[in-house]
Amino acid sequence: MNGRALVGVIILGTITAILFLVLAQVYDLLLLHAPDTTPIDEEEWADTVLSLPGVMLVGLIVATLGVLARMRE
Repeated sequence: MNGRALVGVIILGTITAILFLVLAQVYDLLLLHAPDTTPIDEEEWADTVLSLPGVMLVGLIVATLGVLARMRE
């Protein structure tokens, strides 16, 4: 695997993480302006939204390290 593939993996992972964060913010705004029909635990929502991008970032780092390991072979 060459350097172009590594750059592609990093760019796609970054775009995916950014899109996820934007969608999470839009969903959060929709919840704020929606009629209050069901109680939502705000702490649980914040923990879920903030933990998923963290998991995606760790996955991106692990994938990048895997690509680097293959490049060294």
